[in-house]
Amino acid sequence: MAMNTESAAYIRRMYLQDLYRFFKLHPERKDFANPFEYKDDDVAAFFVANELFDGLLGEELVVVERHLFKSKKYDVVVKLLSRLIAKGVASADEKYICALACQRLGRNEDAYKLLLSLQDCKYDITRVQKSLADVLFALGHYVDAAKYYKMCLEREPENRRLVLCHSLALVNSGNVKDGLVDLFRLDYENDNDVDVKRIIAWGYLVNCKPNDAERVYDWIVNSDRAIDSDWLNCGYAKFILSKTAEAVRCFQRFVEQNEATGQRELLKRELANDWNILSKNGVKDYEAHLIVDIVMTK
Repeated sequence: MAMNTESAAYIRRMYLQDLYRFFKLHPERKDFANPFEYKDDDVAAFFVANELFDGLLGEELVVVERHLFKSKKYDVVVKLLSRLIAKGVASADEKYICALACQRLGRNEDAYKLLLSLQDCKYDITRVQKSLADVLFALGHYVDAAKYYKMCLEREPENRRLVLCHSLALVNSGNVKDGLVDLFRLDYENDNDVDVKRIIAWGYLVNCKPNDAERVYDWIVNSDRAIDSDWLNCGYAKFILSKTAEAVRCFQRFVEQNEATGQRELLKRELANDWNILSKNGVKDYEAHLIVDIVMTK
């Protein structure tokens, strides 16, 4: 088969083959970091991680970082970029990739700091503000998250995801009235939209309207699109209304959809996380302990 041995593709492939053979066969291969093996605590196998290349590779390194991000190697992305950011030689693209990787790893505080620096330098303001809104929401800073979602909605008023996120951020911040305005409109336009009903029902709970919440949650759990949290929240509504037997059944459905071990701790943790809302609705501390015991002994 005729081959163009001068082409860039041919040279790249032959180089990779030679390199692979070296690390499989050469007696002195152990003296070098093997780029075909990866250890969780080491990025030395990536020659681009060598500090000699800091600030020199530009777009070539961004291509590698994007590939690693798409491959869900978020920890490697952060390790590769942290030194560049600390030295002040990372590009805006690299800071954004690193922020997204931190977000995927649950390091939302780190992501927030990087995104703020990008907002200050006017880097792709639309993407940055969307990411800022998501990170702030994950951190529980719902007032600020709602502010950023609103900015994004001014540019994309028909973006359904942004409408839902903005509404939920408002509800979680305590501004239930404003949070439900767009949702009522969406529910009127399509009364089978479970995502919309889910936030409306949660808004009713936050606003201490358990009867309304129960009505909507009953609709959701009787559909074929209920998720774990729907059973949990439906249980909350029935628990608040002193419908203990029904609440127990809902809580049991919730824990049954999770691992068999640690179900008690899971339910206790969820009750603790949502205690502010439950207590506003009149639930007493001892009642929460009792319901956990009842659910786990059935």
